[in-house]
Amino acid sequence: VLPYLVMEYVPGRTLDHWLDQVNQGVLLAPETLAQLGAAVAHAFRFVLKMPQRITHQGQLVGVEDATSRFFEVAGALAPDRRGPVLVQLPPWLKRDEARLDAFLAQVPEGFRVALEVGHPSWLEAPVLDVLRARGASLVSVDDVKKTVDLVRTADFVYARLRMDAYDDAALRAVQALQPVAAQARQRALEGVQKSAA
Repeated sequence: VLPYLVMEYVPGRTLDHWLDQVNQGVLLAPETLAQLGAAVAHAFRFVLKMPQRITHQGQLVGVEDATSRFFEVAGALAPDRRGPVLVQLPPWLKRDEARLDAFLAQVPEGFRVALEVGHPSWLEAPVLDVLRARGASLVSVDDVKKTVDLVRTADFVYARLRMDAYDDAALRAVQALQPVAAQARQRALEGVQKSAA
């Protein structure tokens, strides 16, 4: 049993309520995730956030059972509804590429991971090599508190644009990434469909 809230579907709850729960990293029951996946537009993808029980308290170590349970529940979303799983590391956790590699080895086929680092020591070549080898994306962050430049480590890009306003040039740069992301998403979906056949 995981030490974080498991929500059950409650008739009458709005989609906004459940999306807010997903945004906050609350683990939803498999049935709820399946219903959410069926309730949104075809192009919509869910990004599920790895719980802090795994990322902050466990610091990616000794969390195999919790990680397995997370992906078991996340698997209730149809593959064409899954965006990457967001793994946000705490700001005090310093670089440890062996720890990261062991954690990423637990990610089942059909899932993609986007890693957002808190400590700058993670922005080194050995970590980027692990991400590339595991097909995980380094999260590009544009925030008043921190900036992590776009570094391609996977066949998809995960960017968190958190400023209040962006000029036309910045927005054009983000739009230029969309065709790359769409192609990567299609390749990932085709791979999942082939493995299911």
